[in-house]
Amino acid sequence: MKLIKTSDDHATALGRLEELMVTDPAPNSLEEEELELLAFLIDHYEKRAIDIPAPSPAEAIRFRMEQAGLKQQDLVPFIGSKSRVSEVLSGKRDLTLAMVRKLHDGLGIPLESLVQEADCELPPRIDPDSYPVKEMFSRGYFPPRFGDTWSKAKDRSEEMLQAFFCGRQDQPIGALNRQTTRKKSKVDMSALHAWRCRVLDRATEKPRPEFDPVGLNKALISQLKTLSTFDDGPVLAQKKLGTTGIAVVIEEHLPKTHLDGAALWHPGGFPVIGLTLRYDRLDNFWFTLFHELGHLVQHLDITKRQGFIDTDIDGPSENDRSGQGQRTLRARSMTTDSIVSKDWSFCHTLRDDGVGYGDYLGLNLAFGGRPTVASTLDWKLIIGGRGTAADQVGLYDLDADVGEKTNLASKYPDRVKAMQNALQAWSDDVTANATPQPDVAAFQARKGGSGRRP
Repeated sequence: MKLIKTSDDHATALGRLEELMVTDPAPNSLEEEELELLAFLIDHYEKRAIDIPAPSPAEAIRFRMEQAGLKQQDLVPFIGSKSRVSEVLSGKRDLTLAMVRKLHDGLGIPLESLVQEADCELPPRIDPDSYPVKEMFSRGYFPPRFGDTWSKAKDRSEEMLQAFFCGRQDQPIGALNRQTTRKKSKVDMSALHAWRCRVLDRATEKPRPEFDPVGLNKALISQLKTLSTFDDGPVLAQKKLGTTGIAVVIEEHLPKTHLDGAALWHPGGFPVIGLTLRYDRLDNFWFTLFHELGHLVQHLDITKRQGFIDTDIDGPSENDRSGQGQRTLRARSMTTDSIVSKDWSFCHTLRDDGVGYGDYLGLNLAFGGRPTVASTLDWKLIIGGRGTAADQVGLYDLDADVGEKTNLASKYPDRVKAMQNALQAWSDDVTANATPQPDVAAFQARKGGSGRRP
């Protein structure tokens, strides 16, 4: 007996094996030993020299059906409807990850046969019901290979989530959020995590120099304040921050996240500011931008450059007045001091464009025909605008009325008067001490007046 090395040797060995099997040799006989040795040598040769194709997923399923005496209708719990079972068995429909899991766990079909890969393992399961997958699909979170319509892609929800997260679904992402929620509102933490991952992915795509913490200073804040005087100030602000290595990503919030923005630390070693533009107003853009800058200045570990000092921030919204909510108030306080004064978060004049709010006009306040806005931590005062008479006043409780639906000016006339007085005092102070500003009109003329909204 010798090793099988050629196809002729293989054919001869098969013939002899068949002869021995027909004779049914007695146990422990020389013939039985020869049969076992031949079987081993044949198997060794075939594994080395003969490429036997693996069964297709449909063939593997059919084989298991024959073994277990199953009919097509018995596969409905594993594959779906009867029509889908028929399409899978005919090779017209590929298996989804959900089908593979069920067929492997429920019927014991080898993964190698279902996935067509050797030594494969299924990734940890991601429950599509935990995420707003349809909304994520419509916003381009997933690769185009899954289909161009939701009807084509929805059966592969878990595969899309696996491709998007790449193992990050349970990975904490340090972020300091600006969220404005009503007291009974619940935040969808899974959707919030998906939004953060999306922002980090988009930040990766943005060209930028290496982040230099030295550049994150009051001079930068002052320059950004000056840029707010231009029509395309939001675009210029994003470019300016990009030159310091800070990526700014505008990504619409996902449902039930109640998110205005967040400051994050990218695994690549640079800070990221994510803005949702949840409210189509420039005051919201600028306030949120400076708010997140406040988080960067206050909570970025500049010395070790390892990201945020505080990363356990999930839970309380901006309305929380204790514990984690105080970090938000400190960021707001820093922003306030850098932009305007110690007591006022916002004090600016806006042009009403009939849809939302228009552009910042800079430090020289003008009250005629344009809404003037001032806000503190809890209240916002609006004089004129929103299609109202120029002298009409709006007062809104930012804690209880996030959407600014209920005008409380008539209920709290003393507060209105106090805020108007403070606004005028601020205007007088700024006008007297303002740094000479660029010729905005000339600049806008050269730029063609572009960029009403970021």
